[in-house]
Amino acid sequence: MKRSSRSNRGTTPFQFTLLLMVILVTVSFIGVLAFQGLLNNHSESFLNIENINFYNDVSTDYVEITISNSGASDTKVESVYIGNSVSFLALQNNVAYNPHNQILSSGSSLKITFNFDWTSGETYRFKITTESGQRLYFNRECEVK
Repeated sequence: MKRSSRSNRGTTPFQFTLLLMVILVTVSFIGVLAFQGLLNNHSESFLNIENINFYNDVSTDYVEITISNSGASDTKVESVYIGNSVSFLALQNNVAYNPHNQILSSGSSLKITFNFDWTSGETYRFKITTESGQRLYFNRECEVK
């Protein structure tokens, strides 16, 4: 009979359990880091709708949206969409921003104004996007005072 050497015996239950624990701790650590990264990317800025105004100036219809940032960091507004349904939102090209650099600093507000032929009583859907990939969706009924 041959005697089996230690190298031919394979892993013991203790070694297997230890290896499994190391793998689980490593995967958990990576998962926690990834989750914190996702939270940090989306919680840096938090956009709020302050006011929406539909108005007419010298026979031209305008929409004026004021948004604020209650998050901890600045963000830059990239685009503004409006439409009658969620499936049809048109990009607005001639948009005026105040401040003009489109940056919404933490704790500040940004005024967005653009020409749009609205109808009183109609509900419009809006989408505002930022450079960091945030999307702010909201609906508003056109009420002219």
